[in-house]
Amino acid sequence: MSEHHIIIKVDGQQRPIPFNSKNPNVVEEVHKVRTGDKMKWTSPEGRVEVVFTSRSPLDGGNGGEQFRAVRSDASGVFRYKCTVIDRNGKRFGWPDTDSGGGSVEVLPLR
Repeated sequence: MSEHHIIIKVDGQQRPIPFNSKNPNVVEEVHKVRTGDKMKWTSPEGRVEVVFTSRSPLDGGNGGEQFRAVRSDASGVFRYKCTVIDRNGKRFGWPDTDSGGGSVEVLPLR
């Protein structure tokens, strides 16, 4: 089991963009995980809300700032939209705009 931490940064066009936490200069539109792994999203700009567009691969529903396990029955690609809410309450991304988000790809166990 691995822990995956996706960092969401707001770009110059005020879109929330997912980055790899191990290399925060690399945009990671598709993040690959395995069942049983844990995931969370955070942002240096504020609080993050993550909503999967169809169904969630995570136990307990949508993602956010707390680690959640990838469901044992999840497989395939799951698109998500996200919102960053800064310390002043200003929202960036979905649902205010269509921008912001990425995908989680759940790979089979080895």
